[in-house]
Amino acid sequence: MKRIGDMLVLNANRYPNKTAILYQEQRFTYKELNERVNRLSHHLADLGVGKGDRVGFMLYNSNQFVEIFFAVVKLGAIAVPFNFRLVPREVKWTLDHIGCKVFVYGKRCAAQVDPIKKDVPNVAHFIYCGEEPPPGEHHFDTFTRQGDVSEPVAQVDPDDPAFLIFTGGTTGLPKAAVHTHHSSIADSTALNLRMKMWEQDEVNVTQIPMFHIGGLGLIRAFVLVGGMQVLIETFDPVEILRVIQQEKATCITLLPPATYIRLMDLPNIKDYDLSSVTGVGGSAGVLPKALMLRLLDTFPNGSLFYGWGSTEMGNGGTQNIITRAMVESDSERIRSVGRQVPFLEARLVDENGNEVPVGEIGEAVVRGPSVMKEYYNQPELTAQVMKDGWFHTGDILRKDADGFYYFADRKKDMIKTGGENVFAPEVETVIMSHPAVELCAVIGIPDPVWSEIVMAVIKLRNGASVTEEEIVEHCKQHLSSYKKPKKIAFVEGFPQNDVGKILKFKLREQYALQAN
Repeated sequence: MKRIGDMLVLNANRYPNKTAILYQEQRFTYKELNERVNRLSHHLADLGVGKGDRVGFMLYNSNQFVEIFFAVVKLGAIAVPFNFRLVPREVKWTLDHIGCKVFVYGKRCAAQVDPIKKDVPNVAHFIYCGEEPPPGEHHFDTFTRQGDVSEPVAQVDPDDPAFLIFTGGTTGLPKAAVHTHHSSIADSTALNLRMKMWEQDEVNVTQIPMFHIGGLGLIRAFVLVGGMQVLIETFDPVEILRVIQQEKATCITLLPPATYIRLMDLPNIKDYDLSSVTGVGGSAGVLPKALMLRLLDTFPNGSLFYGWGSTEMGNGGTQNIITRAMVESDSERIRSVGRQVPFLEARLVDENGNEVPVGEIGEAVVRGPSVMKEYYNQPELTAQVMKDGWFHTGDILRKDADGFYYFADRKKDMIKTGGENVFAPEVETVIMSHPAVELCAVIGIPDPVWSEIVMAVIKLRNGASVTEEEIVEHCKQHLSSYKKPKKIAFVEGFPQNDVGKILKFKLREQYALQAN
């Protein structure tokens, strides 16, 4: 298998009548899905799309998202999924930066696309997903229902770019990572090998936006093994519980972690049979122990899985699988992000690039077939992170003697106060262990005496109350004195990206201004 499209062709032949996708009560078998993809590929070719051309698409989770992705890569063109939350100015900037020849968008995104259509000369054709397309535009449904179902003939090499995917954006700088057919297949294979449980009988329910590496990675991983995907367009806890019970789902992945809390807060959740679920996936960091136990109570036959990674690495650098026994025994491993995935080499290095001893912290650098090729049209940024074949992640981790990694902090987020280094996740873990706290972000803000001071921004659980003094005292019981927050703010919510990561750079900007 050398090309991403081969995944779909393989399982259209192996499991032609098996459901590949369930979306809003519409079922598509692997044979039907592959035929729809092929029709779409031929229509795209008729529009002039060929090897190396960029095709953008702005869609919510849907069968159309899967279809356009596979149709584009089968032609040797480059798929470019857009964040469906972009405003018109951002849509135009991305279309101009990437130079998309064709753009596909859904009815729910029309308000963001319509204002800029006349200002993007690179876009030769618009394709509309909805009832009736605007004048002069093509209809997605026509392209998938009518036409040639044969495999498109295209010269696609394993090292050709297959898709561009924008980074999660916790630094505020948009960068498009270029992944090849080879890196994508290696990434999907590694994830399946690490999970050990994913095969053709799996039924995955995912609400992760598929324009992110996590959502797109799950789609590719399950197509690779011939599994079934239940696509959730937007978070609806009742619908999620219903489809788990109806389809006897084996795997569920929701983001951010707060979505699981909203799911479990439903008063009638015990009325649903969730016993089929064996894997409960998350991301955006290690979960608090109390939340782990609650998840394991909700999904009694499930294990938890999460890891550490980045858009540039593919779907993940490490994966950890957590059982109830590990949580109840308070194993140190529940605080780990796991071992590195197959095929990926990883090292922890100091400021001079020297590997640090086991147990000490260092910046994680990785290399392997799943790592991106480059940042699209940004050679200077690429050179900053790709050095001698190693991708420098900017993340600070430590590794134990058994090869398990523990996340410490983002290199840029480490707080230096009074000559001491403070790693925000350590302080956040302690604060979030307080029963009144739902979510916490720890940042450093400027201070004339200490250079930086530790600040905690806290969201409380519904109906809970706690004072600043009580939070500080709680920290004193579990942390060295210099790590406790010197400033605390209680908030109703946080600026977050689409996978639930708190945008700390925005918090630092906000509170740094207040400190001046």
